[in-house]
Amino acid sequence: MKKPLPAKIVEALGWVYVALAVLSLLPMSKVMRLESSLYISSLPIVMLIGMVVALRRGRRTLFLLANTVILLLILLGLIAYSRVSANVYTIVGCIVCSMFLVAPFVLLYLPVSNRWYFELGDFGLSIRSIAVFVTVCLVVGFLVGLPEMGCCRMMAYRSKSHELSMLGRSLLACMAENSIDREAGRPWVDPAGFTNSAQFVQALIEAHDDVKNAIGRYTNIWCIAVNSPADDYFPVVFTDNVDPRELLYRGERHWNVTLTCPKERGGSCFDFCKKIVVLIRSNGDALRLERKLLRRNYIFRNGMPTPNPDTYFLTPTGRVDLVEEQLGTDPAEPL
Repeated sequence: MKKPLPAKIVEALGWVYVALAVLSLLPMSKVMRLESSLYISSLPIVMLIGMVVALRRGRRTLFLLANTVILLLILLGLIAYSRVSANVYTIVGCIVCSMFLVAPFVLLYLPVSNRWYFELGDFGLSIRSIAVFVTVCLVVGFLVGLPEMGCCRMMAYRSKSHELSMLGRSLLACMAENSIDREAGRPWVDPAGFTNSAQFVQALIEAHDDVKNAIGRYTNIWCIAVNSPADDYFPVVFTDNVDPRELLYRGERHWNVTLTCPKERGGSCFDFCKKIVVLIRSNGDALRLERKLLRRNYIFRNGMPTPNPDTYFLTPTGRVDLVEEQLGTDPAEPL
């Protein structure tokens, strides 16, 4: 009996897996050495080829078990990613994975497929063999899947921070346009008339309706410098998970800047508030720094910028004045 079409379809799916694993070498080789990427990819490639060979020799149960474990791990990663940044791609990915998970079972257990596999001598595996295989896969999947889920979540945080950096640059451009209106004697939004940054940002949006979509709904997560100095590296806009006084602290200690959840100060929490800070400099440069890289000598490559005497920050929970004594004192210690 010739190999039936359903078995050929599943076998083709297995070769697609192999091709995708090989193609993954290309993006990996851009971030690491080719030898390292080959080493990392060799195990899944060999495993996938083994799945196809097992299927060709009539061991469909082995193929289905391995296929189930692989797709469940991918589904876990997509679900972890979607919890942070749900979008159409993650939804489509979950649907496709679910289809690839179910379709081989349906195709390989059709009557025509059953007859062919029985001719090849595939009567399935014993319950004991299946139990051992599933247990090993669950243990390995647990050990590998947890770091993978953490990696997916961090990738989602980075994607979200990139989105916020674009919004922050749009907000800075809107503030620059507002300053031009003031200098030209046109109606403008005076930050002195507001007690917090959320009110100021909302007023900017209402005054410049063209930036409403650019800035979006994130009006209550920004710290905004008012009367900032003429320094290209001065942080004019940044997310509210950093204390402005600690950021501009000029003491010899505390090179690392602390990330805190804005909820601790009465603000609104956002997804990655304890992971990444988004800073927009006066020159428009956007920095997205993870906690481990949040050091002042990294943020201010040309030395600590000096604020003007009248420089202050509007935060979502109120105004923060940069008192000279505070900038030279440990921010964690009471004055």
